[in-house]
Amino acid sequence: MTSNVLTAAKGADLLQNIDQLLSQHEALWRAGSTAEPAPHYDELFLALRTLSAEDVAQLQSDDLMLLEQLSPHFADAKDILAILSYFTPPIAPPHIEPPSGIGGRKWQQIQAFCGGLASLSGNVIEWCSGKGYLGQALRFHPQHAPSSVIGLEIDSDLVASGNHRHTNTHQRIVRCDVLSEQAESFVADANAIIALHACGGLHQRMLKVAATTSTAQIALAPCCYHRFIEQYAPLSKAVNNSPLSITTQDLRLAVRQTVTARRGETQARRQLHHWWLASQQLSQQQGIALDQYRALPHSAAKKGFSYFVEQQCAANGIATLDMSNADTALANAANLQLAQEQRGLAAMLFRRLLELRCVLDSALFLCEQDYHVTLSVFCPSTTTPRNFLLSARRKNES
Repeated sequence: MTSNVLTAAKGADLLQNIDQLLSQHEALWRAGSTAEPAPHYDELFLALRTLSAEDVAQLQSDDLMLLEQLSPHFADAKDILAILSYFTPPIAPPHIEPPSGIGGRKWQQIQAFCGGLASLSGNVIEWCSGKGYLGQALRFHPQHAPSSVIGLEIDSDLVASGNHRHTNTHQRIVRCDVLSEQAESFVADANAIIALHACGGLHQRMLKVAATTSTAQIALAPCCYHRFIEQYAPLSKAVNNSPLSITTQDLRLAVRQTVTARRGETQARRQLHHWWLASQQLSQQQGIALDQYRALPHSAAKKGFSYFVEQQCAANGIATLDMSNADTALANAANLQLAQEQRGLAAMLFRRLLELRCVLDSALFLCEQDYHVTLSVFCPSTTTPRNFLLSARRKNES
């Protein structure tokens, strides 16, 4: 694993390079952008239109493959690759059988996260802990020697289940809304605070609390940067001073990845979207407004197009649609769906860059709060695409 010490100056240079690329190609990635791509993108879109549905599905789940395959048709893909190459993922560790109750993929993520950390000791806070699986792994990991682990979790069922799991150990879970002031009282007595896949507003809150209480060590793998945030606001002065402004909606692009979804779930989601496009065509042909989409479980993909249309009509207060042209609508919708997905790959060229910008904001914030900071990638993207690891140690700590 390549671990990169981040100074304020180095972070500012990296931010400038990222923002230059994002600003230059804003029409490609900006959420809701209606701008027509400039003529110099013609070669890129011509290449995208040659991709099959299978090609698209593969490229949607692999940032580096996407950038490499499209670099002959989009020159700045090489510059994006050069930035991302600073964060080389490690080889997946040997498989270790997970303890009872923990899924295999989740256990791989936890083991990789623990292995990527500098040695932790003293009292450790696990932020948004769930049942405390990460803290459990930390207690048994040869690199670490926590004297106690306290998990902060809002879900009372998870708290109860976690405490039952960790009976007669130096680990416990307490019910706590981490967005409340109560969280600070727990963190104030801790030597370290850790979080694996804490979402947007939750991990921003964690870093603010850790900095306020002068926590000695911080370790974070962030996730879902748009969640628990009404409007995204950077933490660092450096990113706040950037002329490029990112919205919460823009950040959805940073986590549009299906590598860890079950194949059946991905296929079902795509099938339901296909049917929605087809039902839209039918309704428009018949002069009927079908504006409200009724979200259905993945199992609905097994019930057929007619069932799907019935559900959407019910949600819109419509008796029914004439289904006599259903086959034509389905064929046209398949072509439209593929064209949308091909076009979507142009935005996904910037997906990892947007994510890195969010992580960089957190890292620069900690630099500004007098921490030594490193950025790394703690596992391959096949284990989890949310694999950035931010580690920090307060400068006055040995």
